[in-house]
Amino acid sequence: EKEAFSWRDALIYMIMVDRFSDGDSSNNPKPSPSASPTADFKGGDLKGLLKVMKSGHFNKLGVRALWLSPLNRNSRTVHIEGNRGVTAYHGYWPIKAREIDPSFGTIDDLKELVKEAHKRGIRILLDWVLNQVHIEHEHYKAHPEWFRTGCVCGTKDCDWTSHRLDCLFGKHMPDINWTHPVGSEVQIGDALWWLETFDLDGFRVDAVKHVEDLAVFNLSTRIHERLEQGGT
Repeated sequence: EKEAFSWRDALIYMIMVDRFSDGDSSNNPKPSPSASPTADFKGGDLKGLLKVMKSGHFNKLGVRALWLSPLNRNSRTVHIEGNRGVTAYHGYWPIKAREIDPSFGTIDDLKELVKEAHKRGIRILLDWVLNQVHIEHEHYKAHPEWFRTGCVCGTKDCDWTSHRLDCLFGKHMPDINWTHPVGSEVQIGDALWWLETFDLDGFRVDAVKHVEDLAVFNLSTRIHERLEQGGT
């Protein structure tokens, strides 16, 4: 690279994958009849993002890192938020720990994207959902004891701050209990799988206010121990 990379100085471009560029219309989800058109899937995917990257667009802007919205397979259930139907186009309602949502692409698509980004001196950060899963998530179905269910953040007697660790973002989003020793280890293992499988350069950790400090410390420590001992 002509200039040494530094996270402190890096220009980071945030990508909401579903909204960015549609490179493969064959994987577009069908419209959800009960969802608001502005809160439904639009077809953006990894192939569309790759096409834009290969055009040199990000390099022309001086971008040194892309921050991607969550890529896990998400629910197709429509939920009511603010009097309108909303889908999981944003990626924050995961139902599978180690699967890419087919509307975003495949394992090979993400591997190619990271490879092409690295050729161009661009790092890839993945938005990692640390606070909650969707109620259809495989871990919640198999091990509900790894999660909390209770009051919804912002409702009566459930303040966003005083209940920051145990309130739910929605009834359909069980809250990850990071004090459960087995459940927390599984969550960390899933995170490491994404980093190692796709050669990602790091995570943007979501909703850190709403998880125990130990969740971030433990995840960070394990990443350092597992992936950074070689100095890369």
